[in-house]
Amino acid sequence: MSEMPMVEFDLDLNDDKTRLADDIVRLAKDHDIPDGNVVEALVGMIGHLGGIPNTVFEEPPEYARDILGPSELTHPVAQPAPPATSTHGFFDVVSARASRRDFGTEKLDLKRLMALLHWTAGKRGECIAYDYRSAPLRYIPSAGGLASIDAYVVAASVEGLEPGAYYYDYRSGLRLTAKGYMAWKVAELNPGQEWLGRAAAFIVFVANTDRVVHKYGPMAFKLLMMDAGIAVGHAELVATALELRTCIIGGLSQRKMSRLLRLDDTQRVPIVTLAVGTRSGV
Repeated sequence: MSEMPMVEFDLDLNDDKTRLADDIVRLAKDHDIPDGNVVEALVGMIGHLGGIPNTVFEEPPEYARDILGPSELTHPVAQPAPPATSTHGFFDVVSARASRRDFGTEKLDLKRLMALLHWTAGKRGECIAYDYRSAPLRYIPSAGGLASIDAYVVAASVEGLEPGAYYYDYRSGLRLTAKGYMAWKVAELNPGQEWLGRAAAFIVFVANTDRVVHKYGPMAFKLLMMDAGIAVGHAELVATALELRTCIIGGLSQRKMSRLLRLDDTQRVPIVTLAVGTRSGV
């Protein structure tokens, strides 16, 4: 057997960082994605390549978003309540899970929506982490337990809830971020998919880059994508157990979705959306 020749690689990490950052900016311009958006966050992560991840937090990590503004924003619209549960067996739920676009016309009841949010992005306990004695544990796992993925809701046809965009705060419930019926705007982000207009609600999973970059540096982007995928898959199973229909949407414009949700900084990036509907009235 012949011996494989040795090949030497001359890798200049700094040059590679610059080229990669330049390529991302160029692609963004080609596809009309403005600076100061997800591109900025990505380039910022690339700038950390070669650095040592910081595992020390001078202050406790930001596990939830504090929304400031008028009382209608600072006071929760729907508070956490004892969540609805399911009598279906786990493997029955796994077997029944499927992407469904044939949503019913019946409104989604608020109790099941809150249960879906609770069993996904809700708090299941506390532990000591990063010198913080009351670090929240969520039902969905995340890199380093940093709760990198938050859940936002675009409510269209939810009984007891005004149409609008909401942030799910595991501490106090739903917080309004934008008023008005905007489901049609979500549907417009994915042309030709009329079924989106029949969804009762959309759950948007938003990545918080700061929470993960601080600790993991260049690994952060990959970990955020993993966390978002885990979160939406987990939510699908919960929705199935609650006898709801769902379909994952990955092709919505990040920039336009940020506008709908009133995300005005580059550290909160919508990654994936789950359309939710009922079974009745199909």
